[in-house]
Amino acid sequence: MNKKDWSEEELIQQLKKMPEMKDTRSKEEIFRNIEHRLPTKKSTNHKKWYVTLATSAAAIIFLLLLPSFQGENILDAPLPTEDTSNFHSQNTLPSINGNDNNNMGINSHTSIVDKIDNSVVISSINGGIYPGALINFGHSLDLVTIAVPDQQAEIMIPLAYLYNRDSLMNDANLYNAFNNNGFKIPNGLSNFLLKDARFTLVTTDSKTVHIDVNANHQFASGSTSVMMFYATVEALLKYSEFDRATFSTDGKAGIELDNVGKIYELKQSENKSGYYLYEVASTKQHFLVPIAFEGLSFEEMLNQMSIQELEKNYKAILPAGFVKDVEEIGNSVVITFDEKFNLNEMAYNIEIIDAILFTAKEFGYEFVKFNGIGDVIGLGPYNFTEKIKVPIRPNAIHVPNE
Repeated sequence: MNKKDWSEEELIQQLKKMPEMKDTRSKEEIFRNIEHRLPTKKSTNHKKWYVTLATSAAAIIFLLLLPSFQGENILDAPLPTEDTSNFHSQNTLPSINGNDNNNMGINSHTSIVDKIDNSVVISSINGGIYPGALINFGHSLDLVTIAVPDQQAEIMIPLAYLYNRDSLMNDANLYNAFNNNGFKIPNGLSNFLLKDARFTLVTTDSKTVHIDVNANHQFASGSTSVMMFYATVEALLKYSEFDRATFSTDGKAGIELDNVGKIYELKQSENKSGYYLYEVASTKQHFLVPIAFEGLSFEEMLNQMSIQELEKNYKAILPAGFVKDVEEIGNSVVITFDEKFNLNEMAYNIEIIDAILFTAKEFGYEFVKFNGIGDVIGLGPYNFTEKIKVPIRPNAIHVPNE
């Protein structure tokens, strides 16, 4: 048979009988060389046999080099590695579909990145047991933060609700919308005490919200109820644009409180808070909670946050001696940890970082830089190689589209 009459299968069989050839070049270099020699789009006016010949030539070269690849799976070849020196920070919104493999994927932690018609970034990394701190969210969303008592009526748990915006609203109307929409409170917590109240922005003072309650309100049923009422309003002022609240009862000035009498207004407390952990026994879900102390500096507050007070239903999660040094620099604070502690091995590591960040926010700091954390360069959405902007709100709850 004439060689030029060989079929494709016979040609391949003859090629396999040729002596083994080795090539010291890498597979990537060989493929780049082949690709470089293939015709470009500019040659589309050439005859079809030219393309066929070039393709056949590439196949022949591959077959000749096949023995050098023997025992190696091309699919096992290492992928190009990305430069991980520049991690996303809380100022750079990661991919909202969660497919960005470098999206804070440090130390095997993955930040939960949800989507409600726009981007939402929170710090939670454990599947909803801890809702996480709100770091960033899209402009088409509304944010309203309430606080509810635990079932023992001892502490207040702040909850930051995100939902789709229907129209531009001030903070007063956001509370009305919250009450009207009937958003669900997490299991194991009490109801929002002001769920039947009406909120109005005081036009003469944009920092004041007016709260009108029903005459049959429950705030006068005992000292515990009165304390929870004060705590609910103080939390409202803490997590809103307001610093003062005025009151009325069915449109009449003031609100009557048991053992207190009639009050007409409350102002935002000047006491600073440290953040602790509260766990719902029935669901094991836990939340960050602010506990106020009077007259403490920021460093003293961090030390206080490592002390577990007996018979309290909130938990101190900062280990004693964990914070080694605190240095204040303008609107930033540098916190140095004792390197004998391994942040990765701590049960509440992301919660600890959030608690410190929110405590720093209480004292007016906008950024925190963490030092002394060993080889841990990031956790969840936080990049420890740079200063971190304090989060927006604790305990983010996303209300899905209906």
